Amino acid sequence: LSTFHFDETSGILIISVVFLVSTLVIYQILKQLIDKIFIREEIARSETLKEFSAEVSKSLKIDEILDEMVQVIQNTIGVRKVYVCLPNRAGDKYHVTYSTSPLDKRSYEFKADNPVILWLIRHDTSLQLKDFRRTVAYKSMWEEEKHQLDKNHTRYCAGLKDGDNLVGVVLITDSSAKKRLVYDEVELISNITSVASIA
Repeated sequence: LSTFHFDETSGILIISVVFLVSTLVIYQILKQLIDKIFIREEIARSETLKEFSAEVSKSLKIDEILDEMVQVIQNTIGVRKVYVCLPNRAGDKYHVTYSTSPLDKRSYEFKADNPVILWLIRHDTSLQLKDFRRTVAYKSMWEEEKHQLDKNHTRYCAGLKDGDNLVGVVLITDSSAKKRLVYDEVELISNITSVASIA
């Protein structure tokens, strides 16, 4: 009877040790796999930013810089369309000047007193419209202004700033209502727009 008890205890102990070792091995394999995936993405984003900075530093033409910025954002983030609005000569309106497709309708137009423009002037960060919709500033917008953002599926707005001056607005659209930019994507867009602003 004591031999049976010893064998049963030994068996449970052996099974427990095997289970523990196999769990640790699986954990280490999964950890390394996940680390490789995220580190690879981070390296790719860093390389993209370096390449964009290098391209921008070679060019003094605004058209080339904005075109490169629009393409980099679209290709890196995987969004449907990217628009860049620049102010008119009077500085009272921002019109679409560049986009990912030359055939796009350039129907975006923001007055200088538009709450989105005012928000971008006052803040050094960009804004996600999903969050902006909960603010008093959004609620103060005219229905036509809200409709313009909605019909184009605008998800994100970033300012191109020169000091305290807003010299342009980057609009990122996506027809998928579920598409929400993650922190890394927002950070990358901010870095890209900062590099473009400096140029």
